[in-house]
Amino acid sequence: MDPTTHTKAWLRGLMATLTARQGVDILKACGRACADSYGVQETVAQVLAGLENPDDIDALLQAMNQREIAGGRLRREGDVIIGSYDRCYCPLRGQGLMESPFFCNCTRGFADRVFETALRRPVKVELRKAIGWGDDECEFVVRF
Repeated sequence: MDPTTHTKAWLRGLMATLTARQGVDILKACGRACADSYGVQETVAQVLAGLENPDDIDALLQAMNQREIAGGRLRREGDVIIGSYDRCYCPLRGQGLMESPFFCNCTRGFADRVFETALRRPVKVELRKAIGWGDDECEFVVRF
């Protein structure tokens, strides 16, 4: 069996055994690790360092959009941040290794890492739409 087929089967088995609550926590942890592997904390720290006032959320989002961080389509609506992706950036999906719609919870962990770093406080991320769910975009809400 070739490694790609094996990996795909292994991941399918993993996703089939995760319970909803347990699975979300695991996938969020994986999403944070993914963000770390891409150097998200360092990139966001560079954005923050370039701001006159790092507590100005609107200026922060504008700077993040210029660098295309978290999809580059961030906006604030009151006390929440809404972001969206026009395509799936997940390398596991891109390589055809992951098919499960549940896997999209990984994005929540990725966004957790981005916005906890950017806002320097805990956040809660809700996924409203996901390409892996059949939507035309991924959309998330960050509560801080």
